[in-house]
Amino acid sequence: MFVLVVGGGKVGYYLTKELMAEGHELVLMEKDPRSAERTRDDLGAVVVNRDGCEGTHLAEAGANRASIVAAVTGDDADNLVVCQ
Repeated sequence: MFVLVVGGGKVGYYLTKELMAEGHELVLMEKDPRSAERTRDDLGAVVVNRDGCEGTHLAEAGANRASIVAAVTGDDADNLVVCQ
């Protein structure tokens, strides 16, 4: 199953790590460059430094084919935008 996780904080990081361990295909989007780089060092190429509130970035990450899009940023307004 393909999962798109938007938000690379603690919830996004651990969710991504668990899904990877279960063998799922996924992308983790994190808009903060430093946070994305740290997370990429640990999780690998599944991490992209993009703003998940931007429709073009969601499309590039594969939102249209995702079975699940998990919006787990620290900002409720951003999470609602991602879900729309």
